[in-house]
Amino acid sequence: MLLIRVFPYLSLADYQEYMPQDLTSDILAYISQHFTEDISLASVAAAFGIGKYAVSRIFSNVLKVSFLHYINSLRIDYAVYLLINTDLNITNIAMECGYHSQQTFNRIFKELYSCTPKEYRKKYFETPLY
Repeated sequence: MLLIRVFPYLSLADYQEYMPQDLTSDILAYISQHFTEDISLASVAAAFGIGKYAVSRIFSNVLKVSFLHYINSLRIDYAVYLLINTDLNITNIAMECGYHSQQTFNRIFKELYSCTPKEYRKKYFETPLY
């Protein structure tokens, strides 16, 4: 009876506009496990059986960031961790973080941190911790 009275006041919304929160969480968890691999909108979409445009909308509408920017942020944050906590050379760190080119790695690192990975490492170890 209650539904009969409420039904006229309800409106239908396109499902694609409202992605379920658990799908968003699942996608982010998947990406956090695979960001060092070759990963793309298409591969994430295929892993969840949805279209790549649906994944793109999750990033743009829900997270307010592009898929590529999100992946690069994860990779560069991991690179910072490796620069500080290991003695791996820059090329190995780039490869470990999922970049196939040190040049691309350096360019994206510089966009996010305003210095090269080498400069970052040098600054970090020269700065006193107190």
